[in-house]
Amino acid sequence: MNKKVVLGIAIVSILAVGIFMGQGDLFKGLFISNKEPNKPVDIKVPTEIVGDKIISFPSNLLWKDGGDADNGPQKIRNYEWKITEISSGKIAWERKWHDKDQNISWNKNETCKGFIPGYPNAWTCNSVKIPDGMLEVGKTYKFSVEAGDGIAGSGYAERVLKVASSHGVVLGLNASYGETSNGFYKGVKLDTSAIAYSATTYPESVNVEDYPLIIYKSTSSPVEMTQKNMLLKLPKKTTYFWDQNVENGKKYYYAMSMNKTDYSWQEKIAVSDEVSANVPWIPIKLFLGKYKSDNQVQLQCIDPNLSSSNQNTYTLFRSTKTPVELKPENIVSTLASGKCQSGEVHNDFPKTPGKYYYVMINNDARAGSSKSNEVVGVTTKVSQ
Repeated sequence: MNKKVVLGIAIVSILAVGIFMGQGDLFKGLFISNKEPNKPVDIKVPTEIVGDKIISFPSNLLWKDGGDADNGPQKIRNYEWKITEISSGKIAWERKWHDKDQNISWNKNETCKGFIPGYPNAWTCNSVKIPDGMLEVGKTYKFSVEAGDGIAGSGYAERVLKVASSHGVVLGLNASYGETSNGFYKGVKLDTSAIAYSATTYPESVNVEDYPLIIYKSTSSPVEMTQKNMLLKLPKKTTYFWDQNVENGKKYYYAMSMNKTDYSWQEKIAVSDEVSANVPWIPIKLFLGKYKSDNQVQLQCIDPNLSSSNQNTYTLFRSTKTPVELKPENIVSTLASGKCQSGEVHNDFPKTPGKYYYVMINNDARAGSSKSNEVVGVTTKVSQ
């Protein structure tokens, strides 16, 4: 056989293997002049809503071809794609270059139609249908697409999206620490009024009032939406709730779900973003007692900080200078838990007459963040 013919057959065979087995680095070495294609761009899912979230009822994965500097050796690109669930790292779905049904991705850019806020109703893209039931509400996925030119791959273009709903519901949740003007409620206020849905845009929309809303709470992130972390089921038409079971100096995380039934943990219709609230330390109230004596200073204190364990201990500091420094030589005494709840009395008997400044701290608070106001006491006689 003619040597040129043999060489031609060999080259064609290599190209064929490259197309069906992948865009490997082996072929980059054989075709030095080839330039790999650019990464795909504008990865989208037509059911996107604000904040990189999507609705999971049947949809397509869309992308635009990024082009190829030398437009070769093929004038069209083929693609591979995968969808990875972020928390577990498991691949929920993927298609390689050589998969039998992969020929759908060989199409040139075509017109795709779908509702994408901020984009025209029709635009040029590549499209592949995401299998029904693949995307689970409440989970976050990475959508990856790579372009190939028959020899080289572009590397993955990626987009991370959270599945916020299986219907046309957008759950909103806000959390902030505070108290009502009358002091009746104090803690973390959870505002659930930011709930919206569209019956026109999404055909599987639901009425918010038809399904239970459940709030979850945790001291760590992310909040797992399980029975263990369930804070409460919201009564219908409730727009806010006060979580008063909190402790000062801690951070709390909250999330909300809409479920098909009251406790169907695996059948969530929609989930909110996770929100958090810091419960700060509050300064202790320190004041002089009513009893007056020439050789002692009577002090009273009230700790407004919330604690479920109620095991706080306190340290009283005294100094002849202001402001009082929180250092060991200024310590007067350490008070046991429960000794600063409702104006308990503490007497100090300085050995030398003079003017003294006092402050108190909650020992559970870091860096004196609960330090009380400063109080001035005066003695005129030596304590015995």
